[in-house]
Amino acid sequence: MAFKRWIFLLFLLFTCFELSAQNRLDSTQHLPSVQISATRLQFSQWGMSIEKMDTLQSQVFGAASVADWLSNASQAFIKNYGPGRLATSAVRGSNASQTAVLWNGFNIQSQMLGQTDLSLLPIALMDEARLELGSSSILWGSGAIGGVVQLNNKSTAQDHKGWQIGTQGGIGSFGNRYLQGKIQYHRQGWTTALRGSSNGSLNNFSYQDFFGEKKRLDHSQLGQGSLMWENYWQTRRSTLAWHTWYQSANREIPPTMVQQTSQAKQFDAALRSMVDAKSYQNWGKLNLRGALFRERLDYQDILAQLDSKSLAWTAIGETIFETLPYSWGHGQMGFHHTSVWATSTNYEGQIQQHRNAFFAQFEPHIFQKNWHSLFQLRQEWVDGRRLPLLPGLRLQGQFRASQIHASLNRNYRIPTLNDLHWNPGGNPELRPEQGWSGELGWSKEKKLARSAWKYGITRYDRLIHDWILWLPGSGYWSPINVQQIWSRGLETKFGFQHQAEQWNWGINGSYDYVRSTVKQSNQPNDASVGQQLIYVPQHKALLQARLQWGAWSGWYAQNLIGSVATLPDHSEKLKAYTLGDFFWSWQKKADVQKWSTQISFNVHNVWNATYQSVVSRPMPGRSFMLNVKIMMK
Repeated sequence: MAFKRWIFLLFLLFTCFELSAQNRLDSTQHLPSVQISATRLQFSQWGMSIEKMDTLQSQVFGAASVADWLSNASQAFIKNYGPGRLATSAVRGSNASQTAVLWNGFNIQSQMLGQTDLSLLPIALMDEARLELGSSSILWGSGAIGGVVQLNNKSTAQDHKGWQIGTQGGIGSFGNRYLQGKIQYHRQGWTTALRGSSNGSLNNFSYQDFFGEKKRLDHSQLGQGSLMWENYWQTRRSTLAWHTWYQSANREIPPTMVQQTSQAKQFDAALRSMVDAKSYQNWGKLNLRGALFRERLDYQDILAQLDSKSLAWTAIGETIFETLPYSWGHGQMGFHHTSVWATSTNYEGQIQQHRNAFFAQFEPHIFQKNWHSLFQLRQEWVDGRRLPLLPGLRLQGQFRASQIHASLNRNYRIPTLNDLHWNPGGNPELRPEQGWSGELGWSKEKKLARSAWKYGITRYDRLIHDWILWLPGSGYWSPINVQQIWSRGLETKFGFQHQAEQWNWGINGSYDYVRSTVKQSNQPNDASVGQQLIYVPQHKALLQARLQWGAWSGWYAQNLIGSVATLPDHSEKLKAYTLGDFFWSWQKKADVQKWSTQISFNVHNVWNATYQSVVSRPMPGRSFMLNVKIMMK
């Protein structure tokens, strides 16, 4: 096959600057600590808004998906078709194709659809989950216009030699059940771990139709499984990580509220493998990275006489050079290559796409005491065609307890393979979406003897040209570059935490005001001009409270989602709704060095709210989950 001829890692010649010995830091004393992480994380941590999953949230959502965490504990809006169904994100007024999803620094967005089904990504397989709000196209390439979801794995056995075993299981409402496990072995310089998760559900919850009649959802069963194998090798001056991840899901697609029945089914399967090698030298770090993904999607609907099969291979390679923090600054440059081979029932033969990119970022050490600045640059080519140059600038200043950050970036998103080649309807003449974005934020933090509080506000703007939209034509739909979209808004956050000898508690919240409107359109009499984009709420608020007392832990979250339009002219809308989620756990440590047990209880939709995230797709009422977790060393 063609992809077998793809060169796995691109060998590139890089000439370093000639540096004087007086300006060079002692390489032995300042050699970076060895850890497996996405290679560009350290640059992306400052100058932008970031939400991380903490230890308590990892317990709350340990049996859930990335979609559940983002929906109930972050500022992202999740467009959800129902439990275990398609779930996509909208960050800062963007759409699903404009939020990149990264696994250990590799973009796992579908090359055919241009988006990721977040309901298929289990939290149990990840050691770190974070949401970066704002544009990051310069770092991560196409599809990172609205934000980035980071999912990372790392070795957790550095302080413990030998075997570690853990298992967790639970049962809940609507036939929900799951089982997870992890086995890990560590010896000097090497760690291997195997994780697995399996869950299923009948999803046969009751709901009220448009006429107030009570019905029970049928044809809605879900079966899902995942397996990940991790290996880490470490020496004094080098590290190597290798991960292989397989997952599959069988889903029945239930009828909408306007359908009598459904026979639709969907099968998803993905095999992802990656390797990450780092070598620490006197001048800095050399990072060689590669990945190979195989993704399959089969959709069948007997009633509609549809039988669609899709298969895509993606190969990725990166070479990254990073200098040590010298007196003049800290720099990084890299070369990226992606090749895609895809086949589909709706493609005319096999489709190939090849992308190359050069990216660089430089952090000068000027006014280092109070200010940080970061200059970024990216140039990309798609099938030999050069895309616009992407520059970027980030600033961050510290003034006593206050902090200011600002950024200005150029962004883009290339059309998906379906946009270009779907038959009928694909448009090979589509131009990439592109534009500029910027933000300005202020925050203040105060730490006392036993308490700490923080609050902040961020204003952002983003203008995107050549927005791609599918429109009806002569017998079928087709995508065109049709609109100019202006997204802007305000994000406010606050948090307070108090810690005593036996217990601690905290409260934090956020409110987001989002305006994402059609500024211009090349379609005559376009009723969407001046209107908010469909499925983008103008208001979103989140309040979280936590309490830990000895072996007991509690967490509660209340989400408020504003109304959303479901048609471009806003003639139809879904009502605003609010959801409450509750978690309570008890943990017993018989011997810190031997084993521990945790029993927890989750309640979703505490107040039994009736709502829809997608029109005509009912959502469940109050549901429960009982979990038991055992860890042994």
